Amino acid sequence: MQAQAELEAWRTAIDALTTAAQFNAKMPELKTAPKAAQALFASAAKAKGLKADKEAGKYIEAVTA
Repeated sequence: MQAQAELEAWRTAIDALTTAAQFNAKMPELKTAPKAAQALFASAAKAKGLKADKEAGKYIEAVTA
């Protein structure tokens, strides 16, 4: 049950994030999060139009043409 509660807490926190800066600020904390929370995080970032910059190790606003 504790794992489920932790995942729900992450889901709530992730839902509140809207910008690349907010996602990036949460990333250090995410490193110790369960894999399911990490997957939710990545999926939410993509759904909000952010792109993972692997070289920089952070999310960036997607550029639209």
